[in-house]
Amino acid sequence: MDRPKRSVSIVAALAVALMAATIAVALTAGSGSVSRFPPGSAEDVLQRYLQAVQNRDAQAAYGLLSADARRLMPESEFADRIGRGPIERQRIALRGIERDARGEGVSVTLAVTRPADPGLGIDSVSYTSTLGLVREDGGWRIEQPVVFF
Repeated sequence: MDRPKRSVSIVAALAVALMAATIAVALTAGSGSVSRFPPGSAEDVLQRYLQAVQNRDAQAAYGLLSADARRLMPESEFADRIGRGPIERQRIALRGIERDARGEGVSVTLAVTRPADPGLGIDSVSYTSTLGLVREDGGWRIEQPVVFF
């Protein structure tokens, strides 16, 4: 690869890494400060959704769902699930973010660590969860009615 192309590739890779690191810090539950993203951006909507779920604010979280997600789960069921979901003391960090070629969808992979159920003989459970965002009526919306990760 010639020098100009390599420089552009390096700059692009650094920009993506910086964005991922920023989102990871911002999405980690329990951190002392919260980063702010441009209002209405996919990252902003994702952050507000995760905060609403963490705070058990079903109304705020439900308002960020896509029309298809709301059809999948009525608001009363969504609120009930948030009320009983195992969301205390979980940590959520970004593992990856992919945008589709047309800019109409985003797929986010989250790393989740939460306390294990008593009696399992382990302190915590870690796994990944994928969450999609779609463009709808000019804004970003969460594609699945996920209430805990």
